[in-house]
Amino acid sequence: MITSEQVRRLTRPQVARLLTAFGQDAQVVRSGTQYGVDAYAQPLRSEEETANTRVILTPVKRDANEENGDGASLPDPLFDAYLPHDAPLDAAGWTLRVGTVTYTPAQPPEDVGLTGLRVLWRARVRLA
Repeated sequence: MITSEQVRRLTRPQVARLLTAFGQDAQVVRSGTQYGVDAYAQPLRSEEETANTRVILTPVKRDANEENGDGASLPDPLFDAYLPHDAPLDAAGWTLRVGTVTYTPAQPPEDVGLTGLRVLWRARVRLA
């Protein structure tokens, strides 16, 4: 298992090799921009911005006693998504699409590289 300290010491070329070898193709999707509405308040046109990238998803181990906010007995599965430094996660309003599965952020993403040099994003995500 790789530790947080080992992740912090990775360089951009090392991250690129890891994502190429072990990652999956993914898309970071930004919310559509609405251009006007018709008389019934229906959107006339909406655009979605996508950025192709690679991602490594790892399940987050949770306490067996944790529950969803709605009182369900099993918690929603959470994943840590590791993405390259150039993935556009620095602003709110994104989702992650891997194949036909969509993930939404559960927490704001964090830069886990060296201070001052973005190397790798870690984003905690859940199924949409």
